[in-house]
Amino acid sequence: MSVCTEWDTYINDFRLTNTMWFAELSNGEKVLQDDGRPEVEPSSAWIRLVDYCNKNDFYVTKLYFSNGDGLTYPFEDEDGLEGAYFMKGASGDLFTSDTTYTYVFGNVDGDEIRIKKYSVPDCQFITDSEIRKLTEDNVKYIIFRDKSRKRKLAEIGHQ
Repeated sequence: MSVCTEWDTYINDFRLTNTMWFAELSNGEKVLQDDGRPEVEPSSAWIRLVDYCNKNDFYVTKLYFSNGDGLTYPFEDEDGLEGAYFMKGASGDLFTSDTTYTYVFGNVDGDEIRIKKYSVPDCQFITDSEIRKLTEDNVKYIIFRDKSRKRKLAEIGHQ
């Protein structure tokens, strides 16, 4: 399982038609979102990043994105994010062909995740801050700064 750390033809094409996240890691690497890259599984770059960080004991120091109009930083911490979270969503209207895509960014704060939702193609935050409890479902998509924290959550049944 690999993560993308370099600009290439796929990234250049991907960026032209997609909002794209970037994650700076504790080891100094910058990872680029490359969802759907041919012959790479799983197709979700975030799932690959979670696995990569867990296996190598890395964490996210900065998580940001670009929609072609510069960079937006929903969360950053010079000490590293306590727990970085990302998920994509989609919604539509039954009576139109309009689809709105959502990028959901989160940072763990204690036993909660502070969420910021970004709407695509509207290019705006839907919520400035929403609070969610840590659950079995969302913990598996979080990259924790303190890996023992994830193990403790698993022991008490969060995962």
